[in-house]
Amino acid sequence: MLIKNGDEILSTMERRYERELQEMGDRISLERRKLGLTQKQLADAIGVSEKYMTKIERGANISANAIISIFRPLYMDPSYLFTGNPTLSKAPIIIRKLSVLTDEQYRAIMQTIDQFIVVNEKLSE
Repeated sequence: MLIKNGDEILSTMERRYERELQEMGDRISLERRKLGLTQKQLADAIGVSEKYMTKIERGANISANAIISIFRPLYMDPSYLFTGNPTLSKAPIIIRKLSVLTDEQYRAIMQTIDQFIVVNEKLSE
């Protein structure tokens, strides 16, 4: 009886692990498509083959190196990859996106943010 319960527990854990890998793959695929990247482009960006990238998006085991490499080109929050829930702080993602802008583009974005803050302050009065 103990062996049967152990096998059931192991089977449940394996199914959960496979489901979590599939969900991670789905999130990677979603973020890649949002950015308009092909699997090949993302694979090249993280240094893996297109075939391996396809497997990742289908829920295959993903190496630690691939996980670490995937955050930057997708501007992905690590907690979102693992849990599906973004963290409260988006600062690292925003900083990375702002870092590629020209000075003029950066100033325009900052002015827009300032305008949103003013509007929010007025709404909360």
